[in-house]
Amino acid sequence: MNLATPPRVIVMGLALGCVLAAQFTVAGLPSASAVGSTYTNVGGTPYALVVDQLTHRVFTTDYSAGTVTIFDGSVEHRKITTVTVGSAGARPVAIALDESSQSVFVANADAGTVSRFDADDPDPVAEALVRVDDPSALAIDPATHLVYVTSASMNRVSWFDGSADAPALNSVPVGRQPSGVAIDTTARLVAVTNLADGTVSRFPAVQPASPTPSAPPTVTTFPVGSSPSAIAVDQSNHIAVATNLRDDSISRFDLTAETPVVSSVTVGRGPASVVIDPATHYAFVANGLGETVSQFDVMNPAPPVMVVPLGKAPRGVGYDPGLKTVYASNPLNGIVAGRPPLTPAPPQIVSEDPHVLTVGTWFSHAFEASGTPQPTLSLSSPLPDGLTFDASNGGLTGTPTSEGTVTVTLTAHNLAGADAVHTYRLVVRQVAPSLMPSQPLPNGTVGRTYSSRLAPAGSAPATCVVSSGRLPAGVALAGSTCALSGKPAAAGPWEFQVTASNSGGSVAASFSVTVAPGGGGGGGGCGDALGDGPADVRGDGRGDAEPLGPALELPAPAPTGPAPLKLIEEGKPSC
Repeated sequence: MNLATPPRVIVMGLALGCVLAAQFTVAGLPSASAVGSTYTNVGGTPYALVVDQLTHRVFTTDYSAGTVTIFDGSVEHRKITTVTVGSAGARPVAIALDESSQSVFVANADAGTVSRFDADDPDPVAEALVRVDDPSALAIDPATHLVYVTSASMNRVSWFDGSADAPALNSVPVGRQPSGVAIDTTARLVAVTNLADGTVSRFPAVQPASPTPSAPPTVTTFPVGSSPSAIAVDQSNHIAVATNLRDDSISRFDLTAETPVVSSVTVGRGPASVVIDPATHYAFVANGLGETVSQFDVMNPAPPVMVVPLGKAPRGVGYDPGLKTVYASNPLNGIVAGRPPLTPAPPQIVSEDPHVLTVGTWFSHAFEASGTPQPTLSLSSPLPDGLTFDASNGGLTGTPTSEGTVTVTLTAHNLAGADAVHTYRLVVRQVAPSLMPSQPLPNGTVGRTYSSRLAPAGSAPATCVVSSGRLPAGVALAGSTCALSGKPAAAGPWEFQVTASNSGGSVAASFSVTVAPGGGGGGGGCGDALGDGPADVRGDGRGDAEPLGPALELPAPAPTGPAPLKLIEEGKPSC
């Protein structure tokens, strides 16, 4: 059922143990300009919280002092008013406001009382109105001014007339350890979360004409999540949201359905309280074990969950639609934080293309995307060998082990719009090639085997070519190894340039080789037997240290008289 002008009711429920607090807000006020983020130092241990949407006042219970602090959220310089609602050990854990009467009700868990004071009184004094064992949550029916209060230890929900001076107390049994309560004012239903058995109990609201019914209301119970603590209802569509402490989620269901179908939405850690803005259908969930309030649309079947930073361990949560401000109490530092809600934005990929990778060199690149909520990232595989992708931070890191080109697709997803998709080419290249510094190479000799490597040991693979000049005749350059080899066929100096190339680049160097003649030998020559030095049969230009055969001795100077005979070795020429 939709209402053109839903009734205005503000309800805050529970805080149980050290992590439970539930709130419920329904309102319809003219929109106003949003305020910026604020931090109000209220001191003590701020716990449960409720907002007066008419006056913009914020009420917060102080768990450690037995008080309630009040400030005006619409002014910059905020005066703090303190109201004592019990002793220091009273432990006020829940608060609710009846806007039409400006009566504030506070559940004091250890004192076992519900206190009341007038919010309009400039010097308010609280009175203990009723006694309830272990009161844990509160809700007010604006049509009847009945106040509903859960008893955590008695497993009951009680109600009384909040406008009476000495109200009678009635109750109905529910599940184990009831910890949150809310009212659907249009469907006239009361919903209670039962922490210990993971259920929600539902029963008809007590009618104004019969605050003391002759028969107790009929209670139906159905399962939800693990350890449901707080509950709120969107008055325009009857959707209820219960926070589940143990599995970091909320349960969502139609409170008016005969057999509610429950769906869940993952939120932050330790969701302890919830409030709903019926105008926008946004639910705000305080995550008591984190530093955020989760925001999502209760009507969206698969809502994007936005993260609103609102201080340390936010416990109570409230919303002022007139100021467009979400408030959260921070018990760890005595602060009430406030800021505007977020606006969903579809994902956009904003990261640049990765630079070229190099084999054997560490690589790091961060893929980034914008959007509200912050998009999650995924990267298609396979990736280049040696690389890994971390979806939690968008980092692509590692040391590539082989060259090649891989195409990958990055997807950014946040449910606020269509996924953003972008394709990247990951190019892995070899280390740039290297050559020996330009210098003369070892000399060669005509006819003798020659070899020399032009690339240093351990250098990257490359292809080498002669880019200018000429190699010695008979010598070749191996393109894959950058090595010279062969038997020089002609003497002389030879100069040439070699270029080495691979996927990492190119490099060139100039070289020179001197090839010496191979010398005499065949045909029965005599070498240098006449005194010109030993024959250079090795072809190295140095002459032979030893003769190839028996040495020939020259005769001594001829004596006077007939010349002696000269002995010639058989088979050798006579020179």
